[in-house]
Amino acid sequence: MKHESINTFIAVIGLGLAAFSTFMQLKPQSDALDIIATTSNAKNKGFYLKEGNLPTELFEESRSLAGSYDVTLEITNNLNRTVSIKAIEIKFIINEGNAIYYNDMIYSEFDRNILNTPIPYEAYSVKRLKIFLNIPIIYDDRFRKCFHPTRFISEYDKYFDSIKHCYYSKNTDMMDNKVNSRTLDGGGVIFTHENKNSLRYEIIVTTGDNTKIRKEFNIHG
Repeated sequence: MKHESINTFIAVIGLGLAAFSTFMQLKPQSDALDIIATTSNAKNKGFYLKEGNLPTELFEESRSLAGSYDVTLEITNNLNRTVSIKAIEIKFIINEGNAIYYNDMIYSEFDRNILNTPIPYEAYSVKRLKIFLNIPIIYDDRFRKCFHPTRFISEYDKYFDSIKHCYYSKNTDMMDNKVNSRTLDGGGVIFTHENKNSLRYEIIVTTGDNTKIRKEFNIHG
């Protein structure tokens, strides 16, 4: 009798494990996407100061918004079925565990619409999505001449690369990292700097089944 009880118990456990295994096999797989974020700006790209003030409780008084800065998302669907993206959010990380959205982060209304437009990703497909941001850079009277006074480009030397080197000539970069320069014997200048300070962002992708996929990236000076 005792052996029969043990055998019955083992049989029940076996049936339970089999049922659980069948359930897990039949259970729909959650959405999943691989995301790679890269940041860069072309040398001859326009880069403008943005009117308006940043909240001083979050940013220093010597900060101003400028843009646009390019962020490219490479999104891969490695599942054997279609995965749809419902929305993409971008937040600025001011410290560990504290991410915010500041006004005018997204460069234009067109870019905002892109982030809220559903996008289907077929099985085993890859797509690239470019987003343009306004970023908080250090800005005070020292850097006024780095930008055109009307906030529009009318001279060759007001593009992104020349604005960046204008900062370098003042021994700093746009993120307030110290920059050192060395003149070469044959002419030309080499700039070196440490990337101690950078801007940290988080991308939050919401898929069709409400899965949230998060990816961080940094913008350096």
